[in-house]
Amino acid sequence: MQNHRVSFDFATECEGGRCVVKMAGELDLAARTAFDELFEAAPGTAIEVDLSDVTFMDCGGYATIVDAFTSATAGRCAFRVTGARRQPRRLLALLSELGLAEPGLAVVGLAVSGPG
Repeated sequence: MQNHRVSFDFATECEGGRCVVKMAGELDLAARTAFDELFEAAPGTAIEVDLSDVTFMDCGGYATIVDAFTSATAGRCAFRVTGARRQPRRLLALLSELGLAEPGLAVVGLAVSGPG
């Protein structure tokens, strides 16, 4: 039997209806449970997910962000992703270029050149 060590962390700062969730480490499917609980507990009318300290993100991690986005916007809460760098930024850009990004999910600072 193999133990899987979760290699991510997060911190939340909430003020005036705005919550910033600063993620760090590897954001993958193993992070999903804690991530889901975090967003259920985050009060506010605006949520910002800061990925500046995320070193790795796979499609499972992206799906977790999309689920949080869907829940937040269903509750009329603004939601955006900021600070994506290195591999997570490349994944977000690739999903966008391939037309696989979640419609309406704001990723700040992600400039993607479309076809043509």
